[in-house]
Amino acid sequence: MVLCVAPLATACGLIPPEGPSQLDMRPRIDSGPSAQRLGPDGYPLLGAFPSSAAAQLPDAEVVAERGQLQSAAGTQAATLRSGNAEYVRSVADSKAAQTATRQEVDAAVSQARGSDGPLTVTSEDVLREIEGR
Repeated sequence: MVLCVAPLATACGLIPPEGPSQLDMRPRIDSGPSAQRLGPDGYPLLGAFPSSAAAQLPDAEVVAERGQLQSAAGTQAATLRSGNAEYVRSVADSKAAQTATRQEVDAAVSQARGSDGPLTVTSEDVLREIEGR
C-alpha cells in the first residue's frame, strides 16, 4: 500500500495548479509609445533612415577600394609563399644536419668497434673524455 501511494505523492508537485499563474496576475508595465515607425504596409521600417534609401558609394571609390584589397591580398600571398619556402628550407637544413650527425656517429661507432668485435670504448673512457682528462 505504501509503495503505491509514494509515487503519487511525489507526482503531485508536477501537476500545475489550476487558475492563472503569478506571471499572468502581475500588473502590466506601460513602457510608453514605441519609437518604431511603421511603413504603409504596416511592417516596421528598418535602418538608420527608414523613410529613404542609404546613399550609394560612387563607382570610383568602389574601384579604388577593390584595388587596395587586391594588392593587400597579393602582398599577403607573397608573404605566405616566402614563409613557406623558408620553412621548407629550414626542414631541409634540419634533415641534412640529422644525416650528417648520423654519419658521424656511425663512423665513430665503427672505429670504436674495430674489426667486427665488441665496442672498445667503455663508459669510463667516455667520462674521461667529457671531463677532459
